[in-house]
Amino acid sequence: MSKVVVRNLPQIKLSDLLRRRKSDLKKFVNDLGISTYDALKENCTRIGVQPPLEDEWLKVRDDFVTSPTEGIVVIDPLPLQEDTKPMIVNQTQIAHQKKRKK
Repeated sequence: MSKVVVRNLPQIKLSDLLRRRKSDLKKFVNDLGISTYDALKENCTRIGVQPPLEDEWLKVRDDFVTSPTEGIVVIDPLPLQEDTKPMIVNQTQIAHQKKRKK
């Protein structure tokens, strides 16, 4: 009977996996919607690869995240337009428009 020898193989790096897939870290992060380094590490753990260093992450990440620890994106509200008047529509106007189209 032969013995089964279990060897502890090192984990594959995410950069190596992405190179095999002909992709890069920036595309990987954008495709999965990852906005924090912790989320990147979590995804790498889930797929069984070694995450990149935080320095590599900082080079790739977009600056649209206002609070990187929370992954929150703050978008400025649109300015209000004061010259627009509310349009009041009643049911008789809608009925007349439908009859005219026929």
